[in-house]
Amino acid sequence: MINLSNTKIDKICMHYIGNKSKNEGVKLSSNLLFVDAFLESILIKYFLSSFKQNELYEFYHETHIKYNETYNYIQELFDDEDRILEQSTALAKHLYKNSSHPQIKSGEFYVVLFKNCLINKEVVNAIGLFKSENKDTFLKISPKNNEFEIKSEQGININKLDKGCIVFNTEKDNGYLLSIVDNTNKSIANQAQYWIEDFLQIKRHEDSYFQTEKVLSLCKDFATQELASDKDVSKVDQAIFLNKTKKFLQENTNFNIDEFEKKVFHGTKLSENFQEYKEKYQEKNKFELADRFDISNVALKKQSTICQSVIKLDNNFHIYIHGGSGLIQNGIDKDTGMKYYRFLYNEER
Repeated sequence: MINLSNTKIDKICMHYIGNKSKNEGVKLSSNLLFVDAFLESILIKYFLSSFKQNELYEFYHETHIKYNETYNYIQELFDDEDRILEQSTALAKHLYKNSSHPQIKSGEFYVVLFKNCLINKEVVNAIGLFKSENKDTFLKISPKNNEFEIKSEQGININKLDKGCIVFNTEKDNGYLLSIVDNTNKSIANQAQYWIEDFLQIKRHEDSYFQTEKVLSLCKDFATQELASDKDVSKVDQAIFLNKTKKFLQENTNFNIDEFEKKVFHGTKLSENFQEYKEKYQEKNKFELADRFDISNVALKKQSTICQSVIKLDNNFHIYIHGGSGLIQNGIDKDTGMKYYRFLYNEER
C-alpha cells in the first residue's frame, strides 16, 4: 500500500521540545535546515526505514474533524508549503502542550515535507512529524601523530526512530491517510499515548486491511469465548469453525457476510449466535464491520495464526485440525478415566 523508495526531502524544520511538567520549554528554530545530498540519504533512512506496517490511520475528533488541532496545521501546510516554518512552530507548541507527563523525554522535533510518496497507487506529497527522545553513546576514534585518540559522544542512532508520523496528502476530507511509528514507552499507556491520542488524535483507517484484520479477530474471539462456553460445542467444532473461516478468506477475493455465514454455519443455530456475538463485539470495540469488503491478503497472511486450528492436550500433544470432523471421535477411557480422541484415516502422509 505504501512505497517510499523514491521519496525525497523537499524542506525540513527542527525544533526542541522539553517536558512541560518540568518547565523545560520549547526551543524554536528561525530557519529551515540545510541538507546536502549525503545528509539527505542519512535522514531518509532515519525517518522512513521504520515504516513497514500496513495499518493506516486518519485524523479525527469526536465532535468534528475541524477541531483537531494537528489536522488543521497539516492542512494549512499542504495548502501552502512555503509556510513550513510557521506551521512547524505551531505544531511544536502544540506538542509541548501535550508533553505534560513527568516521564516524557525531551528531544528534537522534526517537520519534514516529502515529495514523491506512493500510497494506494497514487503519487502524493507528504508531511512527516518525528521526535527523537533517546540518545546512544558512540565512540569517536581519531589518529593523532603515531597514536590514536578515543572519545565518547552522545548522538541519535539513525537505525532507531523513536516516534514518527507520515501524513499523505490524500483523502483530506476524511482526515488524510497516515502511517505511524511509536517505539518508546510502549509498556506505559499514559506516557505512550500522548503522541497518538493527545498530539495527533488519530484512529485506524477502516480499509480492507482493517476489515480483514477485524473479521479474523471477531472469529477467533467467537470460537475461544462464545463457542467454548457452549457445552454442546466441542474443541473439534471450534477448530473446524476457525479452519472454515480461514479457508473462506483464502478462497475469496471479497468478503460477504451472508455468504460467509452460509458456508461456515450451513444454516445451523450457530449462525444466529454469531450474529448476536458480532453486534456485542462491535459495540465493545467501537467499530463497524462492513457486510462486504475486499479481502486483504497482506492482513490475512500476517494474522493467519489467529485462525490456527489447534487442540492442545495437556502439555503432551497438539492436534492440528484441517477438516474431517466426522472422522474424529472422543470419549473417556474406562480403565484410566482419562479423555481420549480417536482418529479414522486411510493412509499416513
